[in-house]
Order: sequence, then C-alpha cells, then structure tokens
Amino acid sequence: MLTRRDILRGMGGWSAASAARILAPGLLGAGLAGCRCSSTKVNVMLHGLFVLNITDANIQLLTPKIEEHIYKIGFWDYRNIKDLCQNDYVLEGVTGHGTKAVLSEENIVLSTEKLKFDVDRSKRFIEIIMPLPEKISFLRSMKGANLYRGKGIHATGMAICTMLTYSRSGKLRLRNSNWDPNPEPTGIKGFLNVHIWAEPQTRVSPLHTLQAYYTMMQFLKPRPPAEQLYFAPATDDSPPLDHPEAIEHLGVVPEEEMGWSEWETDGEGSRPTNCNTVVVTSQPVTS
Repeated sequence: MLTRRDILRGMGGWSAASAARILAPGLLGAGLAGCRCSSTKVNVMLHGLFVLNITDANIQLLTPKIEEHIYKIGFWDYRNIKDLCQNDYVLEGVTGHGTKAVLSEENIVLSTEKLKFDVDRSKRFIEIIMPLPEKISFLRSMKGANLYRGKGIHATGMAICTMLTYSRSGKLRLRNSNWDPNPEPTGIKGFLNVHIWAEPQTRVSPLHTLQAYYTMMQFLKPRPPAEQLYFAPATDDSPPLDHPEAIEHLGVVPEEEMGWSEWETDGEGSRPTNCNTVVVTSQPVTS
C-alpha cells in the first residue's frame, strides 16, 4: 500500500493538494471503497486527441505528436503510470468481442465510406492495437448541433472521455512498453480501469485545439475527388460529470472521467480544448 510520502516522492511537480485529494477516501467516490479483487472486465479510458479506427479485425488507436501533449498509460490513482514514447504497442490480456460495437452520435463518428477517405497510419507518433471491444461508451457527452467548426462532418455529440470495455483473459500487458500494471488499484468490484492520455498537462486555449486537430487531420486521407476533412471543437464548455448511478454498472466513478489537468488542480473536469477522441468506422452510425 502506498503511503502519502511514497506518492509525494514519486509525483515530482504534483501539488500536495492533489496528493491529499488522491489519498482522501471521502473524495475517491463510493465506488472506490470496495475490496481489492480480480477483475473480470477491463475499461480502457481515453483522454485527449486520438483517432480510434475501427477495422474489421481490431482497433487502431492513433495519435500524432503534439508539442504540448503528454503521452502516458496507467491507473487513476497515479500508481504505475508510464510514459509512452514513439512506438507501436499491442494491448494484451483482454478478449476481443469479434464484432464491431454499436455506435451512436453521442460523439463524432466519421464513416470512411460516406465521407470517402482512408486512414493513413504512416504519420502516427503512437499506435496501440487493441481487440474489438464489447462496448464503446461516450462518457460526459455534450449534446448539440454546433459543437464543431469546420466542414465535411456532422455530429450531435462530443464526448470528453471515450471508454472501451473488454473481458479479461489473462495478465494485462502493453507489449513494447515497460508498463507494469501490478499492483492493481482498488476499484469497483469486477472492473479494472486503464487510462491512456494524449493531452496537455494544463488547461489550454482554443488555439491549441485548432492546431492539434489540424495535425490530426493527417490521418484522414481523402479519396479523390473528395476534399480534405477539417474540423475542431467550437466550444470550451465543461459538461457536468455523469451521475454515479448512471455509470455504476460500467465500473467507473465520475472522477475517473476527468482529464490530467483537472486532476492536478481539483478542477471540474476536462474541457474540449484539451482535445478529444474521433471515431472512424466504415459501418453506419445510428441516431
């Protein structure tokens, strides 16, 4: 069990206030008060700028190199967090579903067939290959018709945190990394939540998002005569955290939906300017 001194020693620039928030049981949410036990489900929670490309065989999780972004994997309580360097990784220890998860417009979902583009992986900074999940959940999804600026896209939602749910099949491992998920944190019984970050350490201006999304567009290669897609969030509003009862069955407490910068400053959750996940698929999207 980590002590306050252990966490402070390993946190470097993290504030004492943040450490106290992490360690105080009353602030962790009721779901984290459960016993330590073997998890049967694994939630992979994405914070920041990703292209989540759903192919017939697997998930290709891609992110470009952005100057202000950190790239990390680990658990919500700051244990076992490791940097991710320029590399290709494979998530092991989870079972794929075998079919594509049902998607909705709770987040921006781009159809390669409808918009006539292909995913160009050659410009990636990091790629993580994962099985097809049992479920894709868009947490803290904002609703509205004017959430994005740009052309060539339509979306009625913007998720601050995207989560992929798997069944556990063995020792959890990210091949080609030095991440060791042991010891696993105490959480909601039967669930283990793994976080992957590709976002700023601090709150940033809308200009950051415009530049980051412009870089991300390098993955979306138009099929002539189709035009290059370009879009970015049109809002910096921070939606409220989901109600605990609404996501309890997913094995998540609301605090885990927050991005890195908000955990550092006891804020009210990630904002769109800290970048979001864009889902790409060839399948139809339901309303």
